[in-house]
Amino acid sequence: MNKFVVSLVLSCICIVCSSLAQADPGNYSLRVLAGPSFNISDFEDQLKVGGEFYYDLGYNMNVTLLSLVGVNDTLRFQLLPGFSYNYLYLGPAILHALIGAGYGRLGSENTFDLRFSTGIRLPLSDKLEAYSDINYFMSPVGTPGTPQTFDWLLGASFTF
Repeated sequence: MNKFVVSLVLSCICIVCSSLAQADPGNYSLRVLAGPSFNISDFEDQLKVGGEFYYDLGYNMNVTLLSLVGVNDTLRFQLLPGFSYNYLYLGPAILHALIGAGYGRLGSENTFDLRFSTGIRLPLSDKLEAYSDINYFMSPVGTPGTPQTFDWLLGASFTF
């Protein structure tokens, strides 16, 4: 009987926490991001800084618009719309998977960039979230070779 009561209490706590963590459809956030970018092939390590616009569609689906600038000897600019899906709720934390494709600039070359990402959002208050994600970026079109990087971005979101 004690196991049943403990299970019931834990289930209720998880349901309440996950319902508090979900944003209402129509909410949007602006995110400030920065982090290291590691070379996988045909490029160099960089520090990336940027921002992201995030819009909640409801049903655990979201659209984003990411803008990043790589700080190093070679300019790397990226402007990538994306689509994400929230696949797991751990208490108030929200884990998501994201895909995106868009414009890139690598030195003097225009590129088509792809983004594959997974990350976590942790609400700190009604208006503030901590954010971290791991990204795989590649530029299959527009440059010799296929520049590929592995980025770890950290940031803060401001929800409106």
